[in-house]
Amino acid sequence: MAPGIGRVIGQGFRTAGRSWAGIGVFAAGWLLLWGAVTGLIALTGVPQELIVPPAPVSEVPAPLVEGGDAAKDLFGQMATPPAAQQPPPAEPAVTPPQSQETAAREQAVAEWFGRAWPVLGLCVLVYAALSLWLTGGQIGYLAQRVTAQPARISAYWTAGARAFGSLLGASLLGLLALAALVLLLSLLGAVFSPLSRTAPEGLRVALGLIVGVAVLVGLVWVAVRLSFWFITIVVDRLGPLASLKASFRVTRGRWWRVCGLGVSLGLISLVAYGGFMLLNALAGFMGGVGEIVIILLAVLLYLVAYVYLEFTRTAAYLHFYEAARAPSAS
Repeated sequence: MAPGIGRVIGQGFRTAGRSWAGIGVFAAGWLLLWGAVTGLIALTGVPQELIVPPAPVSEVPAPLVEGGDAAKDLFGQMATPPAAQQPPPAEPAVTPPQSQETAAREQAVAEWFGRAWPVLGLCVLVYAALSLWLTGGQIGYLAQRVTAQPARISAYWTAGARAFGSLLGASLLGLLALAALVLLLSLLGAVFSPLSRTAPEGLRVALGLIVGVAVLVGLVWVAVRLSFWFITIVVDRLGPLASLKASFRVTRGRWWRVCGLGVSLGLISLVAYGGFMLLNALAGFMGGVGEIVIILLAVLLYLVAYVYLEFTRTAAYLHFYEAARAPSAS
């Protein structure tokens, strides 16, 4: 039987607390990744229109007409013969300044995408590759901590390199499955579209709710069953399909425990984010130099807490996995 959720989370916190060297390497890797991607994008000459937000649209108030003048004009028009009432000449259409600004902004952004798409594609590839490498390295490093082995920083390189191909294959397999789901939902929408135009509104709403809830429940169920997909790739050195089956095997009969583990860790992260928002609100009340100092401090604390909780989450799942696959748990 798998251990309790509270015990696993406590083990995850203790393991993360002994892994500050690994946390530093992980954070430095992500900083280098973001710096490289940001630098490549900056070299493309990002247009100012994409950085600076558009100016707010100014509303021109309608001219106010006093009641006496309006009444005078009304009675004057009633007294004027119909032949004398000629419509005013039509003025030429003038494009509002806001429309011209929007068109110029869209043109500048389109021209930038037209010349920068190779670099942007390279950034996506670099980000995907290095993030998978760091994920594999983090799991390999923490797996050594969880199994009481000497945890070496070199595990980031060795584990990431060894599992990179399988992690890439699993990611592509997940993207294909997501694309197939979107295609299936599009086909269902096309099939039921004639029915939606003729069916009563209450029936349409009910069908929409049923389909939406069914898709949501299905996605949550699959996400929980795949909680150990990447872990089994790195720890057991399995391929994408074999590790998928291993994740399903580990979560069989333990779905609610794994789901509770994910929800509990998500709530802990939400509390950390709430503290960050509270510090931001406090900074807004202070103003001046104090506001800048508190915002910088809040951002720094949140980044440290985020990386630490990310290690805690991975370590907790590793502890759960090791306990679930132990001979006494089967």
